[in-house]
Amino acid sequence: MARWFAPNEITFKREHIIFLLQSLPVLKEGHWPRQPSDTSIDPGIKSQSSGKAPFETPCQYAAEIENRLAQCFEQTGMKLHDGIITKLNICYDESEEGLAHAYNISAKEVVWRVNRCISYMSGYCARWLDCSKCSRVYCEHRHNSQTYEKFCEFDKCSKIIDRVLNSMNLT
Repeated sequence: MARWFAPNEITFKREHIIFLLQSLPVLKEGHWPRQPSDTSIDPGIKSQSSGKAPFETPCQYAAEIENRLAQCFEQTGMKLHDGIITKLNICYDESEEGLAHAYNISAKEVVWRVNRCISYMSGYCARWLDCSKCSRVYCEHRHNSQTYEKFCEFDKCSKIIDRVLNSMNLT
């Protein structure tokens, strides 16, 4: 299990995405995962009153993760759906070897696809939204929306470049 995070700590960094994916079944039930520690404090119990029901925050994060995950297979015309592979690997603890056998690819490629999917899902702003429509000032570095397919094309190019540089011993 990834490191535990409180709801107010989530900024959709890579480690937060992994934590939310691993916790997805619990979040869908409307509960925040318990902190793995010696204390018996329930993160759902709040000392201050809130205008939200206790299940709202976990359900909102579950919906956001499901939406981000869906972008990794609904927009692509690829045969292998990286979003499904990622969900099976991280949410349901399917092994890389088992997924590699099921999809007839190498275990290394499963790990690569999962990492690529998590990279696409991470970041405070969604990559598939146009920043001109965003109200956040600090996300202006992402000017245009980018589909997962385009993201993968760039990723394939960088993978090929890395392979060539490694073969030439330049890295």
